Order: sequence, then C-alpha cells, then structure tokens
Amino acid sequence: MKKEEVRRNFSKCCSVAGQFREVFGNEVRLVYANENGQEIGKQSSAGIVVGGVTGDMWVEKKKGVRNGDH
Repeated sequence: MKKEEVRRNFSKCCSVAGQFREVFGNEVRLVYANENGQEIGKQSSAGIVVGGVTGDMWVEKKKGVRNGDH
C-alpha cells in the first residue's frame, strides 16, 4: 500500500502517530493500525506492549508527560 493510501485509510492513526513523533521524536514508528475495519502491519502479541506506549495513554504536548506518570 502506498503512503497516500495509508494516510487516507488510516487518517486518525496517522494523526496520533504524528503527535507522538512531535513529542518523542522521529524514532516513533506506527507498526500496526486498525481503523474503520481495516488493518495494516503486524499486531503485537496479547499482553505485550511495543515501545512502552499503549492506546489508553495520552500525552500532554507542552509538558511531555504521560497520563500514567501523574
């Protein structure tokens, strides 16, 4: 799938990945996405967190603090 198709089909996932890159740098990679019934990439095993960030965490951009760190 071309980059343009990924951005079109997974717009919310790409947006969130971009926000993480703004805070944590360009090393952040989107390895799996599931949006509107479409999937791309390889999902990690159950119970395994890739890179230490799960979908239920949010980032305060100005402070660079994860919600679990409060």
